[in-house]
Amino acid sequence: MRARRPATVAALACFALAPLACGTDPYEPGTAIGTFAVTGTLRANSCGAGQAPNPWTFSVKLSTDPGTLYWIQGSLPVSGTLSTAHVASLTSTSTQSSYEGDSSVALCTIDRTDSLSATLTPDPTIADEYSAFTGTLTYAFAADSSSSDCSGALVENGGGYAALPCTLTYNLSATRSALPNQYGK
Repeated sequence: MRARRPATVAALACFALAPLACGTDPYEPGTAIGTFAVTGTLRANSCGAGQAPNPWTFSVKLSTDPGTLYWIQGSLPVSGTLSTAHVASLTSTSTQSSYEGDSSVALCTIDRTDSLSATLTPDPTIADEYSAFTGTLTYAFAADSSSSDCSGALVENGGGYAALPCTLTYNLSATRSALPNQYGK
């Protein structure tokens, strides 16, 4: 009996596990529904004038899997729920730390939570597609409770925030500006 070659074993494993995401692109998951031109109108801002453009325009790619919406913009996509009523809810969190000089100890750590609530408009001309969405996008910033001193992040001390914690909230309106290309991206 011949020993199987590693490449053959890997190919067979990939074929057998394909439904479990073997070979999928982590940067463009799901079925692409297109690129959307988004306009955000500032609804609330407790972070300070320098933190928020108004209006704010940008593009985002959206894709779906059953029950999931993917927001693809820049780095790894953000995913969240997509209901049968076409309502999406996505949340992502990140942390930024500031350091002084060559120190390896963070002076201030700021936690950021991004929350999107959106209603997608079904495309009247293409089944199972969306042509627009409206919603609310909120950015919340807070000093991590374990941080020793975030006073340097405040405007009064040369930082960018009027206060911590603070939030920026935008009302969003978007229309699809491009369908996925022939490769589904």
